[in-house]
Amino acid sequence: MLTGPNPTHPEYLRQIECVERYRDSKINYERTLFRFRQQALVNKSLAERAQANSTFFQRIRDAREKHSSAVSKQFYAIQHDRFKTDELSPHHIISFPTRRSQQIANQTAYNQEVSVMAGVAKYVGFPAAPTLLGARPSELDDDLEKMGVSWPILSPCTVYALLTCTPR
Repeated sequence: MLTGPNPTHPEYLRQIECVERYRDSKINYERTLFRFRQQALVNKSLAERAQANSTFFQRIRDAREKHSSAVSKQFYAIQHDRFKTDELSPHHIISFPTRRSQQIANQTAYNQEVSVMAGVAKYVGFPAAPTLLGARPSELDDDLEKMGVSWPILSPCTVYALLTCTPR
């Protein structure tokens, strides 16, 4: 009964069923425990990563705030010194006229200057200077001779080559 390939003893079968139920419940318990532990590790790693990121960004914010504060203090000091010197030397500023008559006189002078410039632009053109011609070779030689600079006599081909070549 117990020695064959399929034992049929009722007490043996009950014991085997009891052992298999115990084994199945243990396996089920361990699988559930494994899933919970795995999920706990995932949650822990996410929390640690979030904390590390939060700490990193907080340090970045602190560094940015520190440097921004230092720059602001320096800028404030510079502006304070600038305006402090303006109070000491008021003759370096252009004062805006407070009297209405002076404002009208300034505006009239400005308008007249603009109209003169517009007329020059329309009838003469900008820049209103004569066209300049290049110096002739004889004038160049005379000028160089008066300055005491000796210029070697070159053939026209050599002069052309010197003027058109690009130095390297």
